[in-house]
Amino acid sequence: MRATRALSVFIIVGILAGCGASRQSAYLETGDAVKKEAAKPAPVGAEDPAAVAFKKAEELWAKRHSPAKLLEALALYKEVVKLNPDHRDALARLTRGYYLHAYGYAKTKEAILAAYDEGARWGERMMGLNPKFREKIAAEVNDDEALSVCTKEDVRGIYWAYANLGKWSVMQGFTTVLANKGKLKAFVSRVAELDEKYYYGAGHRGLLAFYAKAPSFAGGDLNKAKQHYDASMKIAPDYFGTKVTMAQYYATKKQDRALFKKVLEEVIAGDPKVLPDVYAMQVLSQKKAAELLKQIDDLFDE
Repeated sequence: MRATRALSVFIIVGILAGCGASRQSAYLETGDAVKKEAAKPAPVGAEDPAAVAFKKAEELWAKRHSPAKLLEALALYKEVVKLNPDHRDALARLTRGYYLHAYGYAKTKEAILAAYDEGARWGERMMGLNPKFREKIAAEVNDDEALSVCTKEDVRGIYWAYANLGKWSVMQGFTTVLANKGKLKAFVSRVAELDEKYYYGAGHRGLLAFYAKAPSFAGGDLNKAKQHYDASMKIAPDYFGTKVTMAQYYATKKQDRALFKKVLEEVIAGDPKVLPDVYAMQVLSQKKAAELLKQIDDLFDE
């Protein structure tokens, strides 16, 4: 009887997994077809217009703690990509920048979803710059096999495609998360394999979230989550997002109220300027920590 009931649960979950929201990936929106639409090269001796636009965009990017400046920067990065579809740095800024916009600045659910979707698409386009990866995608192989040909050069695209897609999936609901869980785990695992130090231990932080959030039947494992938390903290102990992730997913699932309170208070008391390159995200993480702390009585039984 118990086995029959368990089988029924898996059948229902399988059906639900096919009912989640879907989106079209942008891996193949690159290569020769896109390059043909790009502007002609600047005349000999003239300054490269893509380089000029990128320089202006970088000046605005440095002020991305301002929502308006961030949007101005993103608009310019798009111009750079129009001029030079292979501009990895501009593509990396776009996928990361739309994540920041969605996470901290967009106001409505529709705007947030649209920003995460666009962020994922720019990350996927960056991944598509790898011709071997494009070939794998065109051959419709599984995610692990496609990612096996990616290199350290692709890490930025992989990670931010994962981060945007993960947030987009969560907002769409459990069935969408379930439908994308294999892809999300494959992406963030590959980031950890290729460059575990990227973006302050982002690969391990993503695996912390995966193993803490996922139910046991879908691969959840709190021991593995803790191992990845420790690994990420060893790489970047001053990055606030790791502790926020630990509190939000691990501590709540384990019902460890003391740990939840401890790590969030550490984030709130921290100095966001310690990591100047991610100051904007550090400030947003402090706001998130404060919001979570207000919910402590609702999240824990005692």
